[in-house]
Amino acid sequence: MLGAKVITGAAQETRGEIRSVLLTIAAAVALHAAFTVSVPLILLHMVDGRARIFAFGLWPWFGIPVVFAGVACYVWALGQLLRRKTSALPGMAPVALETTGLYSHVRNPVLLGVVLILAGEAVNARSLLLAIYAAIYWLALDRLVAVREERDLCVVFGDRYLDYCRNVPRWLPKFWVRSD
Repeated sequence: MLGAKVITGAAQETRGEIRSVLLTIAAAVALHAAFTVSVPLILLHMVDGRARIFAFGLWPWFGIPVVFAGVACYVWALGQLLRRKTSALPGMAPVALETTGLYSHVRNPVLLGVVLILAGEAVNARSLLLAIYAAIYWLALDRLVAVREERDLCVVFGDRYLDYCRNVPRWLPKFWVRSD
């Protein structure tokens, strides 16, 4: 065919990788817009008419480093997965088992990042309601996301993943674990 473009296997693979990265970034932005920004703002507005997460004064400064730690944890861990060209989206099959960097200290650094962001927002806003929301969200992540992801990883990686689980905690980082 004249004028038809022939896409090589390598070009198709590159397009697929770019699509996967863009899909992951879009999903991350949408999820954070909804669950770490919009819901907390709605909750604060419902309780006392405030429409801001970040407050001023001495106490709120304790929440800001927690939010930054959560963002750093989330972005760094997501970057690790994307560099390994493995899935960072729920429901997509992983192609590589990430056990280095943050993943050598905690099994779910992406999810831990979200929990830290919510906890930091609760401290910063001095809001018991946001603290309760963060706790409920953490419980939902633990029961609905982490357990399912871990079951899927066990199916794909078998004993290698089970050994990883025995050595690396799900939520509370273990900083003395050696990185591979």
